[in-house]
Amino acid sequence: MSDRAISQQPVERKAGLLSRRMGLMLAVLAIITLPLIFNDTYWRTNLTICAINVLLALGLDFILGYAGQLNLGHSAFYGLGAYVSTLLIVKLGVPFWGAFAAGVAFSGLAGMFLSLFAVRLRGHYLAIASLGFAVIIYQILLNWISLTQ
Repeated sequence: MSDRAISQQPVERKAGLLSRRMGLMLAVLAIITLPLIFNDTYWRTNLTICAINVLLALGLDFILGYAGQLNLGHSAFYGLGAYVSTLLIVKLGVPFWGAFAAGVAFSGLAGMFLSLFAVRLRGHYLAIASLGFAVIIYQILLNWISLTQ
């Protein structure tokens, strides 16, 4: 590398960090102002669903992007947590935050249970095992009518 290329490298890096920080600040500003702009229940519901999908995408990015493993069982854990928290609220009258914590804990326990079987799997085998887990959980939640009614 030439001396000029070496001297420009920190400048380009600082510009990239500044650009990333500005993007983050704009995103935070949008997140803060959008609920204030949209007061209607319809739009707040849409914003909530968007936020949930962003969290699911971040989880998938963490596993696929940083760990390099394809896990297709996110929907199962999301569904288990949603079902547990909803059933605790509706059937037992548990407050929202307690039911939320219980749903997260139950999803974590389900993940630990799945990891007992899938700990040595890599690549396509992990994808197939996690997809199978998601399909099994979907079928259980769909067909266990006595629990949900």
